[in-house]
Amino acid sequence: MMKIKRDSSFYLYSFFHVLMLLFCSFFPLMSSHASNGSAVVAKVGDHEISSGWLNRVVESYVPQGGMHITVDPERRRTYRDQALKEVIEVDLMAIEARKRGIAVVKEQVDLVMKINIERHGSKEEFEKNLVGMGITPQSFISWVEKYQLVNALNGILISESVYSEDELKDHYVKNRERFRRPEARRLYHILLTVPPNASEPQWESRKEEAESILSRIKAGEDFGLMAYQYSDDDYRYKSGDLGFVHKGRLATKELDKAAFSLNDGEVSGVVRTIYGFHILKGGEKRDEGYVSFEEAKDRMKKELEEKRFNDKRDSILEKLKKEYPVQIFESARENAGD
Repeated sequence: MMKIKRDSSFYLYSFFHVLMLLFCSFFPLMSSHASNGSAVVAKVGDHEISSGWLNRVVESYVPQGGMHITVDPERRRTYRDQALKEVIEVDLMAIEARKRGIAVVKEQVDLVMKINIERHGSKEEFEKNLVGMGITPQSFISWVEKYQLVNALNGILISESVYSEDELKDHYVKNRERFRRPEARRLYHILLTVPPNASEPQWESRKEEAESILSRIKAGEDFGLMAYQYSDDDYRYKSGDLGFVHKGRLATKELDKAAFSLNDGEVSGVVRTIYGFHILKGGEKRDEGYVSFEEAKDRMKKELEEKRFNDKRDSILEKLKKEYPVQIFESARENAGD
């Protein structure tokens, strides 16, 4: 099954994600949200979404490493908003899937049930746990079916969103200016920081240190080793390697001018900026030009197909919301575990 991160709407819900909607209930944090009753937090047409199920989805957004700690109220509200959006869209897209004749695969639903029953020790214990969370066994099965249907529908939409090689080439030609690459060069960097409130003697002391390091480099000592030993930025762990830097993108004009006036392998003098003192070493230059089609193709394909998928999906959701109006009950949300 194709699996794409949940922070994008261009995804399929993984089998693991569906299981986690219930498995997260094993952690102690969940008991504080358990309820013998379950308010209605939203309606999609005549379909009701319960606070019990919404809370389970909220918990699936909590990072697994953080399930034993308290989640601050503001973050929980963010998770709740994300979860509510998810369950509403799953409900709507499941309706569309059924309209298209997509059928539930009973064996997959049975497998989810089997795994959960085994994790709880018995069917009775599993159902007792569900009821304690405000979820009926039938409601749980219904949601598992909905996620399965939405997966199948999303798979169809993904297949319909594929760009052919010719379409990609056409997009590249028509949007060539978007693929312009500015002049760039590889740079190596040593920084000796000076606090903003430093006195002039402090500045002079750091300048002397920088000049001493520069003298050692010019005498033949390795720039990368000097960067690792003396630089105050995190690039010291990469021997001062900044990678390719585009012209005009450095923190100050002084640095930019010094960097792009160097020859390959040449080391600059000590450059003073508001941050302190810098020593630069020039690497390979890359002239201004265009990113080739082959270089751009993979990223372009991903972005275009994701946009086409999202456009298709948004169009379906917009149409469905007219036929099945969505109602969100704020008072019920406030009493549903926040």
